[in-house]
Amino acid sequence: MNDILVKVLTSVGILVLANLFVYIGNLSKEKINSIENYKVRDAVARLLDIISKCVGATNQTYVKELKENGKFDRNSQEEAWNDTKASIEKILDNESKEILGKAYGDLNDYINQALEDEVKRQKESK
Repeated sequence: MNDILVKVLTSVGILVLANLFVYIGNLSKEKINSIENYKVRDAVARLLDIISKCVGATNQTYVKELKENGKFDRNSQEEAWNDTKASIEKILDNESKEILGKAYGDLNDYINQALEDEVKRQKESK
């Protein structure tokens, strides 16, 4: 009788431990995913804030005066774009670049799209 009870308890104990290890493993994966998602959200927020400030600064220091004087031509637009993009890339930290590159693939394309959206948003808000 004792042998049967020991075998049953051992079997139940093994099953409980196996399920516990699976549960802990899944919990760890969920925690890792939430950390990754948090890092991506933080990096995106940081990038969008930098883009907003850089576009605003370019408008205030460069574009506004050229527009007022009627000299904001295609070359000026390209120069404003390139200067703004260079500022964004200079300010954005390497960790955020790495995180965004992994999350979105082509970071350069993502920055271009976000930059276009911000320029449009700031134009429309005037």
